[in-house]
Amino acid sequence: MILKNYINISIKNIVRNKKNTLKIFSITLFSFILFILTTSLSGSLNDFIKNYILNTIEHRTIMIDYSSVQNINIENKINNLLKNDSSIVEFYEYEPPIAGDIKNSKELFNNNNNNAISLISGFEQKMPDIIEGNLFNNNDQNVGIIPKNFDPTGTNQVEFKKESINYLDGKDFLGKTMTIEFKNPIDELSGFEYSFKVIGVYDSINNNDFPSDVYIPYNDLKIINEKYNNMIDEHYIDNSNDFKTLIALVDNHTSVKNVVNKLRGEGIDAFPKSTVGLLNELYKTIIYIGTIISIVIFIISIINISLNHVNDLKKRQSELGMLKAFGYKNRQLKKIIIYESTIINIFSLFIGLVVCKFIFLLLNTIVKNYLSIYMSDLNFEINFISIIIGIFIMIFSIILSNLKSISYITNLDPIRSIKSKY
Repeated sequence: MILKNYINISIKNIVRNKKNTLKIFSITLFSFILFILTTSLSGSLNDFIKNYILNTIEHRTIMIDYSSVQNINIENKINNLLKNDSSIVEFYEYEPPIAGDIKNSKELFNNNNNNAISLISGFEQKMPDIIEGNLFNNNDQNVGIIPKNFDPTGTNQVEFKKESINYLDGKDFLGKTMTIEFKNPIDELSGFEYSFKVIGVYDSINNNDFPSDVYIPYNDLKIINEKYNNMIDEHYIDNSNDFKTLIALVDNHTSVKNVVNKLRGEGIDAFPKSTVGLLNELYKTIIYIGTIISIVIFIISIINISLNHVNDLKKRQSELGMLKAFGYKNRQLKKIIIYESTIINIFSLFIGLVVCKFIFLLLNTIVKNYLSIYMSDLNFEINFISIIIGIFIMIFSIILSNLKSISYITNLDPIRSIKSKY
């Protein structure tokens, strides 16, 4: 018998046994949908975390604290370790960010709100991507780059949900000068100012920076911190010069843990600047729970489908006995049963992919319209690996679910089957 005839007979049997077919199809479809959703969701989250979070400067940065008073040789030791480590791109003495109020808010934003920004410096060899304008070098003075999605109000924070207000377009401030006020928290009448010209606009989303983070030259930030500390030192006794922090950029996020462990092994206080946090836990939870549920569902499905096949064959034993009496061999009957199961599984997998595609389109719409702009690169799509694994599971399911059916057909007596009234 040619393949076409096997398929035609199998399709007719599937259509004729609608009730049982629908039951098997529903179980198989649910299993495939759950499996594809689990693997694809975890895969999409993994790609987002790896490409848009872990590979950012923030998550490739290591902080190293030390005291030159407690150990006069510690600084040289750290410097030598970092210089001799091939995974270290750049390191220098850390200058912490400092926030200040924008004095000329009326001129810049046409309001008298309490606008403020945070001044930060970046690694010279790995500054943020410039969207428009120019990037400075560390020899420049009184220049800065601001985010494309700019918000000096402080109301927009990096969260999961959609931002409450619209961002300002950083391009509108190119060429303009911002004057920042730093007031003494003890004596508000004293303080100092710093002015810089906006020469570029950078992508704060891909760089995972806050919408009020402004990059200025390292030497400018160092002078600002020195002035501010001197201003505070008039009222407090400060021993901060005894303690220092180095900041180091690693070539890849996968090397961060190794470098940190290596430094800690030398008795040095080193730690990653940032960790993934909640999103990583969500990703792991989806994988663990989804995998367990998928395995359980597939086991239950195979058992149910196997029992349904046998019950269906018992109901059809008169028909099968008649086919045997007409000369159909066990091998041909087994092929018909396997083709029936294969057609149902292929159709279930196809419908499952269509349903998952629709679900992911819905999820992507939710991401774009209801989640933060910082989540805009999160894209849910069907994982190619899940399709390949799904096909292997389908083949595995067809074989296991039909073992009992094949055994039943082999032992089927045509005369008794024809007489059966089951």
